[in-house]
Amino acid sequence: MNHLANEKAPSFIFATLPIVITLLLMCCQILYFGDFTPHVSLIISYLQNGYSIKTSIAAVDQLLNRGGILSMAWVMTLILIALSFGAAQEKNRLFSNNTE
Repeated sequence: MNHLANEKAPSFIFATLPIVITLLLMCCQILYFGDFTPHVSLIISYLQNGYSIKTSIAAVDQLLNRGGILSMAWVMTLILIALSFGAAQEKNRLFSNNTE
């Protein structure tokens, strides 16, 4: 018999409580520090396109100036293609044991 069968699962409220607390704290922080809205577009631009930094070391410059999400798009595309290929193989039962 499964020993976990008698234990109750945590309710939805207790499972989402840390998320709600985090969101409320973030909202309070934004309100406390004031004018946050103009910087949102700059932050989104940095996330999408990356930022540019100039140091005196060429290797560090190359490492830090690689770009944002757009420079990683080929990796995300490769992952989506691999997952689609694996799903097609699973749907056609190519991974199943053929000893039946």
